[in-house]
Amino acid sequence: LGHEFLAPAMLKVQFRMHPLISEWPSQRFYGGQLLNGVSADDRLPMPGLSWPQAGGVAFVPSSEDEGSTPDGSSKLNHGECGIVRELLDHVLQYVPAEEIGVL
Repeated sequence: LGHEFLAPAMLKVQFRMHPLISEWPSQRFYGGQLLNGVSADDRLPMPGLSWPQAGGVAFVPSSEDEGSTPDGSSKLNHGECGIVRELLDHVLQYVPAEEIGVL
């Protein structure tokens, strides 16, 4: 089977991300065509954190330096990992682990 017979197809509806998160990839990569199969009400902010007024998206600042793997093929940041770990430790007091995903 040759690749010349395969045509790309866009899956236009996403169900995983809060609409505030999906807005950027929709505009940046898909010309605004990516639709949300969930609403902001379906993705309520997790308890235990002080969320911005806009809702379920928060950017947490980190001043840690970025590094690379020894072969230079991938970026990493141990300081950011520590911040995520601290946030998870806090959130796990309010939310069961099976309801949390980290990307």
